[in-house]
Amino acid sequence: MQLMMFLVFVCVGTFPAVISGELRFSCQNRILIDSLVLQCQVDPRVDLSAKPLDVTRPDLKHQGKDVVHAYRHQHDFLTDQMDQYKGRTTLNREDLKNGTITLRISSVGPSDSGRYRIFVPGLFVHYITVDPGVKVVVEEDSDAVLPCSLSTKESIIAKVFDWRKDESQKEVFFYDSGIHYNNGRIGQDEQFRGRVSHYQDQLMNGNASIKIHNTKVADSGIYSCILPKLEPIQTFYVELVVGPGVKVVVEEDSDAVLPCSLSTKESIIAKVFDWRKDESQKEVFFYDSGIHYNNGRIGQDEQFRGRVSHYEDQLMNGNVSIKIHNTKVADSGIYSCILPKLEPIQTFYVELVVERLLRDRSGEIPGASKPSITVLDATKDWSLLQCEVHRASPEPKVQLQDGSGNILPAEERRGRYYVTLNITVTKTDRYLCVLTQEEISHQSRAETFVFISGAGNTTDRNVGVGIVVAVAAAAFVVVVVLLKLRQIKKKKKLSGPTGPEAEQNSNGLEKGTLMTPETNNSHSTAQNGLMTLTTVSELEDMC
Repeated sequence: MQLMMFLVFVCVGTFPAVISGELRFSCQNRILIDSLVLQCQVDPRVDLSAKPLDVTRPDLKHQGKDVVHAYRHQHDFLTDQMDQYKGRTTLNREDLKNGTITLRISSVGPSDSGRYRIFVPGLFVHYITVDPGVKVVVEEDSDAVLPCSLSTKESIIAKVFDWRKDESQKEVFFYDSGIHYNNGRIGQDEQFRGRVSHYQDQLMNGNASIKIHNTKVADSGIYSCILPKLEPIQTFYVELVVGPGVKVVVEEDSDAVLPCSLSTKESIIAKVFDWRKDESQKEVFFYDSGIHYNNGRIGQDEQFRGRVSHYEDQLMNGNVSIKIHNTKVADSGIYSCILPKLEPIQTFYVELVVERLLRDRSGEIPGASKPSITVLDATKDWSLLQCEVHRASPEPKVQLQDGSGNILPAEERRGRYYVTLNITVTKTDRYLCVLTQEEISHQSRAETFVFISGAGNTTDRNVGVGIVVAVAAAAFVVVVVLLKLRQIKKKKKLSGPTGPEAEQNSNGLEKGTLMTPETNNSHSTAQNGLMTLTTVSELEDMC
């Protein structure tokens, strides 16, 4: 019997391990066609062929056996191997000589999901979790349905099913032929008491799903749905993620601090903490007693390489927060802060949301186009502008603007992937063609400067009028001065001097020179921006 679920196997528990001396192990798992491959590698390479090895399933220990594969004295030792793995495991002995443990599990199925323990006595112990494809994500304080249904729809009213959580095998819900934790059975873990129900009316259809009410972040984890009286025993898994209580929102290209601190403020300088991202369990930051990705440890995901730091001076206070520098939209997601060596293991969640900035992303994102603006035709009074956008997807918003940012009405033509705007302008100014694609946070612009030289150009016309007015005012001043001087001349002729003293004035000015109160010099200058006047004779000649 199989559950109606689709399983994708990914590694969710590959803690890089520092072992004795300078040896380090890194582990991973992968699917090759229908096989699950568990692999750990030692660095630097050493021969492991003479070392004993155990691969077990601690999450299935309650069934009596937990051995997946054992190796002793350079031979397989499968006496205590679990029934479900018999004939399906192969250990690559050649790889052992090169410091690599490679275990292949063939005919992989849903029951192969779970937690694997890889143990080399005297060297290291390591855990790999093969993640179930069923993942339930809910917000804290809401209800979560964990699905578990038989594809045969066989009635399980008179059968047994048992729900447990994580390696500790906390009792979540137990049903045995109508008797369960909600009607008298004892043994349910305190964490779930009074919060778990099943679907009584669906048991006849093979539905062993449960509902956890009023979920808490502590409810997050791997749940096993066990049907022990089926042949063979069936065990399936569902991951529950209860939405984090902490949500960090930052703008793209800024730094983000993801908080994670122990309430006890216990020092973790000599402990381990591991930050991972999303279902894929990307390695964000791993710290083990002072060794981490920024000082020699290997295994960090390429996405975060060189961009993550921790607070070294805060470790003594139980602060394992990290900072992601220069965030990108791709950094958005659910981050888990895992402290695997605490009792019990502690896991906290933080949601990071990186908001896009509206900027030019042409060349970064397919479909992020660049506009162009050209002058199609022009006279001294106007210019015809065209704004064009090609190969834009998603559909863009395109605007023509003047130098002040005002949106101008334009004639528009659109196609599937192009936009064209035409407009006739009559003013000297800077003009912009602005393209915006909100869905991908892309904005780009092109601009041109237009000079209108004709009478229709308000700016030029105003300048010309100003010049004319200035010249007219200057001419008026000249005329007034000339008339005034003519009057003075006539008065002198009527009452001119008769004695020798008339030949020379008191200032020694020669005859014919005009003396005014404004000057003590032999010449008087009247400046109006156009000419300079000196003597009365010159003025008379001009008149």
